[in-house]
Amino acid sequence: MDVGDHSSNSEVALSNTGRGRTVYLQTLEVVIRGQGHEKRIRLVFDSGSMSSHISDRIIKQLGLKPHRVETIVNTLFGGSETSPREKGLYAIEIKALDESFSVCLKALSEEKICGFVPKINDRIILRELKNRKIEITASVSGEYEIDLLIGADLLGSLLTGEIVELDCGLTAVHTKLGWTTMGKQKGTISMGNVMTTLSMHRRSVNLTEMWDLECLGITDPSQSLCRKKAHSEHLNDFREKLTILPSGRYEVGLPWKSDSRNLPNNKELSWERHEKMVKRMKARGFLCEYQEVFDDWERLKIIERVPENELKNEKCHYLLHRPVIKMPCETTKIRPVFDASASEKGKPSLNHCLFKGINLIELIPDVIDRFRTYPIGLSGDIEKAFLMLSVANQDREFLRFFYPCDEELVYRHCRVVLGVSCSPFLLNASILYLLDNSPPEFHDKNVTIPFKTYTNADELPTSFITQFTAVPFQISA
Repeated sequence: MDVGDHSSNSEVALSNTGRGRTVYLQTLEVVIRGQGHEKRIRLVFDSGSMSSHISDRIIKQLGLKPHRVETIVNTLFGGSETSPREKGLYAIEIKALDESFSVCLKALSEEKICGFVPKINDRIILRELKNRKIEITASVSGEYEIDLLIGADLLGSLLTGEIVELDCGLTAVHTKLGWTTMGKQKGTISMGNVMTTLSMHRRSVNLTEMWDLECLGITDPSQSLCRKKAHSEHLNDFREKLTILPSGRYEVGLPWKSDSRNLPNNKELSWERHEKMVKRMKARGFLCEYQEVFDDWERLKIIERVPENELKNEKCHYLLHRPVIKMPCETTKIRPVFDASASEKGKPSLNHCLFKGINLIELIPDVIDRFRTYPIGLSGDIEKAFLMLSVANQDREFLRFFYPCDEELVYRHCRVVLGVSCSPFLLNASILYLLDNSPPEFHDKNVTIPFKTYTNADELPTSFITQFTAVPFQISA
C-alpha cells in the first residue's frame, strides 16, 4: 500500500477492500508529539512504502511546521505514477502508550493516508490474544482513522523479531511500540467489502435484497396485490389507534407486524457498542457537543429519561446510535443516527418486527412527472416532519437508548425516530388523515396531491401553469 494523489487510480491503490475473509493490517495506537502538543492516533505499518506519511488533519491539530518541502512522485499499484507534487516533510516523535519506547522520525504530508482499515472486534480472536498475554492497542476502541503510515524507512528498526502464529489464522508481530496483528481470519466470510458493510451500518446484508426487482418498483402482480392489502389494513389500524392530543399533536403507535414479545431487548449489544462509541468521541473531542444535542432534545420533550421504577421492565428494546459529524455544515455539525436494524445473532431486530409500508421508490416517477408538468416549479419541506409526531406511551419502551456518557443513563424517544423503518409510513399516514379531515378549502387537488405523496425525501416538489396559481398553494401550504 502506497500513498498518492486522490485520483480514481490511486483510490484503488489506497483502499484495497476485497471479498472473502476479513484481512487485518498491522495497525496500533501510539501517542504523537510535535510543537509541544500530544495526541493519541492510529498508525499502520507498510513495508511496501519507501517513506513514512502523516495526515494533514494531524498536522493541523498539532500545529506542525514543515522541516522542508520535497517534490514527490508516487508509484502506485499497477505501475502508474502520479504527477510531481510538493510535500512538506515534518519532524515528529511517536511513543508507545505505556511510554516504554519513543522514536523520532520525519514524515511527508498526505491529505488522507488510506481508506477504512478494520479493527479486531471478534471475541474469539480477542480471547486468544488475552490467553497468550498479547495486548493490542488497535482493537475496537479508540480512533478508526489512520493518521500515520510507517514505511520501510523506519519499520525495520522497530521490529523486535518476536512473532506468534495464532490459531485463528492471524500472526502477531511484536514491535518496540507494541503488538500488531496481520493476516486473514479463519472461518468468517464477508459477503461484501469492508467499506460497503461500514456504510450500511449492518453486520450482515442479504444480497438478494440489493438486486431484487422490487427495489425498482417492479413486482409480481399477486405480490403487489397482497402488499397493497396489507398496507390498507395497517392504514385502517393506524386511523383507529391515532390520538389527537390537547395540543393538536398527533400521537401514533408503532405498526407491529409480529408480536413484540418476540423482540429481544438488545440491552447488552447496545451497551457494548455504546461504550466503544463514547471512547471514540472522547478521543476525538466531540463528546460534549454530542451530549448537547440530546440535552436540547430533552428540553424540547423529544426524548425523556426512563424513570427508575421502569428500568427493570422486561418488555423493552434498546436502539443503537452513533454520531454523524459534518464539520463544513454551518447549522448542525453533529447529529445522532439511530440503528433499528441491529440485532443479536439469530434474533429479530426492531425493523424486522415493524410494518414499513409500501415501497416508496414506486412513487418517485409520479413525483418527477408532477414537478415537470408545468413551467412554474415549486418545492417545499415540512420542518422536522418526523418530530411532529408523538409516539404512544406503550411503544416508547421499544425506543430506549443510552445517553452518551460513561454512566448507564437510559432515555427513550417520545417522537417518531428517523432510522426506524416504519417512520415514513407513519408520516405519510398522518398526512393522509390530516388532509382527509381538513376544511373544504384545502380539498383542492393542487394542494392535496403533493402532500399525499410526501415522504420527507422528495421535499414536496410540484408545478403550476402560472405564478398566479402557484401563490395560493404556497400560502395554503
